[in-house]
Formats: sequence, C-alpha cells, structure tokens
Amino acid sequence: MKKKIIALLLVTATLVSACGAEEETSKEDIEINETEETPKADSVSTTDDEEVAKTDGEETATSGDATTTDGNMATGGALAVNDTGKTYEEASVTIEQSDVNSNLWIITNKSSATYRVITGGSQDPDGFWPRDSYFAPGEVLYYFTSPDEAENVNDLFLFAEDDISNMGEDYDTQCSVVTISYDSSKYDESAIYERGYALYSLDDVWDKYKLDVCYPNMESVKDYTHVIYFRLFDADGNVIYEPADLEQFKDLANREYFDIWEGLLADPSIISNWDHAEFYITTRT
Repeated sequence: MKKKIIALLLVTATLVSACGAEEETSKEDIEINETEETPKADSVSTTDDEEVAKTDGEETATSGDATTTDGNMATGGALAVNDTGKTYEEASVTIEQSDVNSNLWIITNKSSATYRVITGGSQDPDGFWPRDSYFAPGEVLYYFTSPDEAENVNDLFLFAEDDISNMGEDYDTQCSVVTISYDSSKYDESAIYERGYALYSLDDVWDKYKLDVCYPNMESVKDYTHVIYFRLFDADGNVIYEPADLEQFKDLANREYFDIWEGLLADPSIISNWDHAEFYITTRT
C-alpha cells in the first residue's frame, strides 16, 4: 500500500511539473509574438511619405465604396482625380435633364456619403457651376447651361470624399426653387436704366429662400445668392417667359446669373405682366 501511495505521488509531481513547463512555454511564446509585432509597427512609422499617402488614399477609397453601396450605385470606367475621387457613376450621383428645360440639369446625391463637387474637365463648365464642399445625401444642385454642352455634362463633375467642409461653411453650395406671386409694389418702372430696363425686387424671394437653406448667418450670404434660371407664368399656368438657354440668359442679365439683392432687371414688357414665377436660387459661399 505504501509503495502504491509513493508511486501515485511521483506521477502527480510529474504531471504538475509538466503543466508548469507548458505554462512557461506559453508565456515565452506570447513574449516572442509581441517582440515580433514591434518591428512591424516601427516599419509603418518609418515608411516614406509616398507609401503612407498611398495607403491612406486606398483606405479612404475603400471606406467610401462601402458607404455608397446602396443599390443605386452604378459602375463607371472614367478617370478620377485622385484615390478618393469618383465619377458621378461611381459615386451614386445622378445628373439628369429637368423636365422644365432641357438645358437645366438636376444633380442629386443618392448615396449615404457626403461629397465634394469638383470639375472634371480641363476647364470650368459653361455656366454657373455648383462648386460644393458639402454635397450631402439627398441634396440637389442645379446647373443651367447651353445645348452645345449637353453631350458632355455627365463628364463635367467629379465627386470626392476628401476635404469635406461642414454645412454652412466656406464653399458650401445650397439651392432651392422659390415660387412667388406677382406683387405690383415690387415692380418699379421708374427705375428704368439707360438700357431701358425696369426693376422687379426679389425681397419676397429672399424671405422664402431663407426658410429652405441653412447658413449660420443668412444675411451675410445674401451677397452670394444668385438666380440661375427663372420662369414667369400667367394666371392659367402657361409659361410666358423663360430663358431658353444660357446664351439667352446672358442676353438678359449680361452674365450667367443675377444677384438676388439686385433684383430682376428686364424689359418692362417681360416683368410687368405675369401672375406667378419660379426662381431657381443658389448660394455659393
């Protein structure tokens, strides 16, 4: 019996010793793994700027792709300006001709990502183009141009997910369509300029527009708020005047837009006999 007890104690001591050896081995393995990981961290920190920039860009692009995969995103093969730049096809953004006027384009962000809108061509688009550093999901921008640019309009803009500003800050463009009724008190025929223009004040347009957009100080952006397209209607809803394209708009305003604080300057026969009107307004800070 005593021999059996001694043998059992020897076996137990052997097992305990073995377990202790295994535990020590495991600890050593962990320490070795941590030691191996340290050089990897050091190698990242000592990587040259070009490789770091490339890695950052690839990570950002991957993140952007994940946020825009919502079923609406199409694929396109057009070139992007950088690792995070996307064409409108890749960015889940639609650029469509408006039913109102074939030269009026509606740019809609249908993704869950916020983009920076930039031009994609060698020169700026023909017209008052929407430079925007906060193009939010669901937001709509308007662009009015001429027929000769219709075939290329889809290639004019790129949408990037870097350098995004905050809503209401510099380079944030916001748009709205404002409908007003004719108000005789806004029409000033005595203000006819040497060119024969009369004036229609757009104060009521401004008052309505302020309810549709969001800037920290609305009065401060009034000087940056412009009309890029408008339509005048009679009482039956028939259009009695609208600029057909950008060239006709320039003939009226002498430029690609007119300022909302300035008002509508036009021939008295145009701006004195309408019932209601639509103004496509954009603020580009």
